Amino acid sequence: MINELKKMKIWFKFVFLVRSESSLKLNFFNRLKWNIRGFTEQEVFTYNLKNNDYNNYITDFKRRVYREKMNGRFTPLMDDKILFSKFIGADLPTSKIFFYIINKKIYTFDKMNITDRKTFFKLLFNQKKLVLKRISDGGGKGVYVISYVNNSFFIDQEEACKEDIFELITSNEESIIQEFIVQSDYSKSFYKYTTNTLRFMVGKNMETSNFELLFACQRIGRKESIPVDNADRGGLTASINLESGELGKAISYKINPQKWYINHPESHELIEGNTVPNWKELTNFILNISSKYPYLNYMNWDIVITESGPKIIELNASTSAELFQVISGQKNKKIGKFLKSYGVPE
Repeated sequence: MINELKKMKIWFKFVFLVRSESSLKLNFFNRLKWNIRGFTEQEVFTYNLKNNDYNNYITDFKRRVYREKMNGRFTPLMDDKILFSKFIGADLPTSKIFFYIINKKIYTFDKMNITDRKTFFKLLFNQKKLVLKRISDGGGKGVYVISYVNNSFFIDQEEACKEDIFELITSNEESIIQEFIVQSDYSKSFYKYTTNTLRFMVGKNMETSNFELLFACQRIGRKESIPVDNADRGGLTASINLESGELGKAISYKINPQKWYINHPESHELIEGNTVPNWKELTNFILNISSKYPYLNYMNWDIVITESGPKIIELNASTSAELFQVISGQKNKKIGKFLKSYGVPE
């Protein structure tokens, strides 16, 4: 049984800490009304709950409280990027981790030795691009692309010096430095300044024990989200038809007023109607790797398509409810029924 104190702690955070990231705000009493129902202030605007029936939506409160229920003690294997790399990602095509940072010290990932800036920059000169990200955070928080191009250093797109880079690295406690994955022409065509990933939500059917694809979307960056594609940073999200791999309209649901896009607002590349290449093979790949971990019931894979095939960025124990409900509520549909089968109450 979920600890009641934990529920109260999450609800307290809802009421006093979780606020809309847009310019639209609710007054305290209106926000409290929606918090009691389990919705964040942002969700009220994302789902247009003033006009849509809130009973059709899975609340973020329930997602947060019961997120550990789905995978129990195995949850940290997905949310912690080092544990994932060691225990799940070791046998999969993932982005290689070179170093990790703890207490402002850089350790080599293989031998667990403290390294120095000379070793780091030698790697950067060789790789040209590296990714710095936090071990446990999501939503694109604390993610930077560090580059060495034409004898110059860059943090994301801003020129920097060695001191700036090393200060950034050592100031990001509990972080990793990993391989930068070069995306395919398909992925890059949407917006070349960000890595544009696919999110796959997979669940294990309680009755058959078979893994099923519950939801998929194409995430696409924008100027304000560089170097990532995450919605929390202003990126776009387009749902994918699970049968055909065809993309729908895209939306940046963290920005209000919300707007749907047929084409990318900056690159003008077609989004709606575009199709993920080799979709059937890709979904088979996702279901096959999911079946390797029968002790996991619910997985959210982040994949980037490269010219040599799919590569796994990370695995998450949960996903924002807004991501899969921005088009319509899922409480009484496939995802809601799946969660209910695992005892997540309505």
